[in-house]
Amino acid sequence: MSCFQLSELREILTPEQIKLVDDGVKTLSRNHIITLSNFSSSVCLDAVLTAKVLKKLVDLQILSYQTAIRCPECGILIKEVDSLNFEAEYLCYGCEEMVLISTDNIEVIYRLAKYPFVERQQIKVFNNSEKSVAGNNDSLTYLLENNILDFNALFFSPTEAQYEELLEMYNRVFPNSNNKSNKEKGDDLNDFIVKLFNICKHFSVSSAIWTSPNQIDVYTRNKLYIPGISGKEVVDGFHIECKNEANTPKAEYMNKLHSILCTTEKRLGIVVSKSPAPKTFVRLANKIFLRDKIVIIWIDKNDLFDIIKNKLNLLEVIARKIDEVKFNATKDLRELKLYEA
Repeated sequence: MSCFQLSELREILTPEQIKLVDDGVKTLSRNHIITLSNFSSSVCLDAVLTAKVLKKLVDLQILSYQTAIRCPECGILIKEVDSLNFEAEYLCYGCEEMVLISTDNIEVIYRLAKYPFVERQQIKVFNNSEKSVAGNNDSLTYLLENNILDFNALFFSPTEAQYEELLEMYNRVFPNSNNKSNKEKGDDLNDFIVKLFNICKHFSVSSAIWTSPNQIDVYTRNKLYIPGISGKEVVDGFHIECKNEANTPKAEYMNKLHSILCTTEKRLGIVVSKSPAPKTFVRLANKIFLRDKIVIIWIDKNDLFDIIKNKLNLLEVIARKIDEVKFNATKDLRELKLYEA
């Protein structure tokens, strides 16, 4: 009999594979650093399937995950990071000097969250050497480039309590009738969006930031961006313009957001509104992208409902809408099976 409730793994594994996973997990101790590559080797599964298994084990609260910084020179584990708020350089105690890091030196690691083994002796261990060099198949760079881990699901994974809170806030923002003032309606929408985006583990979100001469409704900083280290395609932050009007906002809102993005040298902006985007939105946004390399996307009330009630992944929704603008898509990319959310 398994020590864990692993029935959910039947969706992706055979009974024989489930037994391998169960036996592999039973060998772990609290001090083990688990990575995709060492767990894959232990349970004899390929990397993509192992990534799905690890996510399931995290969902079942058997494992917990975080990220770790390794020295690019000696491979020593410098620091484990929960916030995903990385610095450009760290002090390596092995090299006794400051070292620059990149996503090549950042690993996704797992640790045992539950430890129910009191009768069974540990019979084997994973390679847990502190001097394991980080330039391997566990680096953030490798996992991102090879689409092995679903980072959208890793970084945006609300708890049931968070979903309930978001739904309450959603119902306050989009009620059937509302006697609140326009300012109160706007504040409710801003608070809701700040709460939603702050659930993403790599975002830090704030509202009501003033720039001359405009106010930014919501600004989101990407904590995975490392100045001087991250590639040019990595967005350091983006602006969100919130509109609570019942009717479709006019083009002037898009122009205002475009102006703010140009002034602040940002490359991504999001319009959030109660009503759907104008039919011409994607075509106009595509023209802006081709001319200025700035992407503006639109998220409406229905998108937000799908994210909260139907549990679509916020980050995948954003990624899909970015691609729709870049491609000047005439169809929802979900219809082409490119995206699930």
